[in-house]
Amino acid sequence: MGWRFCTLKSFPNFQREGFDCGDEEINNYLKNLVETADEAGFSRTFLRIYESGEAK
Repeated sequence: MGWRFCTLKSFPNFQREGFDCGDEEINNYLKNLVETADEAGFSRTFLRIYESGEAK
């Protein structure tokens, strides 16, 4: 199917604990702070998700 963008809230299965982009500040933000920032309304986080189109 390809790539799509979605908000973090619209993708509740995203496993943040296992995320590692190689930048500790970004890792920490995504794992620990993103929900607070989103709820406060001063940022929105989007994920780029690859969908293979395979039935699961």
